[in-house]
Amino acid sequence: MDHNGRIWDVEAGAGYGMTAGSDKWTLKLMISRNINQKPWHPDIHF
Repeated sequence: MDHNGRIWDVEAGAGYGMTAGSDKWTLKLMISRNINQKPWHPDIHF
């Protein structure tokens, strides 16, 4: 599952190991943000 939002990106997944040398189950959850992007600010004009 991947979701790209305006501020955060979320990636999640599950896997099953098929060989004796691998883990039986693997779960992942990654939450990331692009730190090279300019910060978002609301448009407020006085």
